[in-house]
Amino acid sequence: MTIYTIGYTGRTPEQILGILNEHDAILLDIRYNPRSRVPHWNKGPLSRTLGDRYRHVPELGNINYKGTVEQIQINDLPAGIEIVRQFHTHNRNVVLMCVCADVSTCHRKLVAEALGKALGIEICHLERPGDTGQT
Repeated sequence: MTIYTIGYTGRTPEQILGILNEHDAILLDIRYNPRSRVPHWNKGPLSRTLGDRYRHVPELGNINYKGTVEQIQINDLPAGIEIVRQFHTHNRNVVLMCVCADVSTCHRKLVAEALGKALGIEICHLERPGDTGQT
């Protein structure tokens, strides 16, 4: 199993679906509040586009998503780890998704590192459209 991370800025839902297909993965939307000013990134339309490959996991969301990097506060990391453990048990790759284009300033990096440490899973950050990923 691999945990991938991705920011949807600069991408389309169809590109995300292509990435899920390429990596045989399920998407875990780890935005605390799965809303966007761009309608197709809202939970409803996104779940319709991705179907059963979409799951909103608010447990891994940043409660303080309007704050700075130093103010990141994960909603319920232990519960989120248990959710991801279920996918790990079934050897299923996951893609952690947030809006942020830059993984270094996004809570998904902290979440991925915590998951990797807790579950012993490889992490790969897909930072820009066309990236093959960086560990």
